[in-house]
Amino acid sequence: MKNARSKPLFSLLLIATALVLPFSASAQNPPAVAESVAFSYDLANGPKLWEEIKKHMEFRTENGDPRAWQVYTPTLGNDLQRVVFRSCCHEWKDMDSYDEWSDENPEFRKHWRDGPGKHINSYSHNFTIIDWDNSHWGSEDGPYKLIAVTEYHVKPSHAARFDRARRAMSQIAID
Repeated sequence: MKNARSKPLFSLLLIATALVLPFSASAQNPPAVAESVAFSYDLANGPKLWEEIKKHMEFRTENGDPRAWQVYTPTLGNDLQRVVFRSCCHEWKDMDSYDEWSDENPEFRKHWRDGPGKHINSYSHNFTIIDWDNSHWGSEDGPYKLIAVTEYHVKPSHAARFDRARRAMSQIAID
């Protein structure tokens, strides 16, 4: 009877070890995380918005924002009234320290609300893990003025299948 109990226990320990090993390896080499804020606006408000964005970015720089932000906009396609602010490449722990910094410096949020924020229709806030093995982002061929972007909207629970397919397509392109 003792042996019958030890097999399930051993199996559970083996599974737990298999689950923990990838996390311990990634803790030693944390992934790069990009934070982005995307928003849309009415095209009629575009000139006012861009004037306010310029002032706001100068305000952030002059007043010590610890992050560097890049601004991206579409030049072709649909939904031209979109803007993405992106900061890269951080560790997850940096997200908490930046939130604390933001809480300690409320004038940055107020400056946004009173400036560009008046012209915004909708927001989204995203975090992205950078897959350096399948990316040329930041390669010696840059800095890029124009980049091609393809958006994929992955169904819930399909992310792992999508990642496998994306890695396979990337390898085909590399080969």
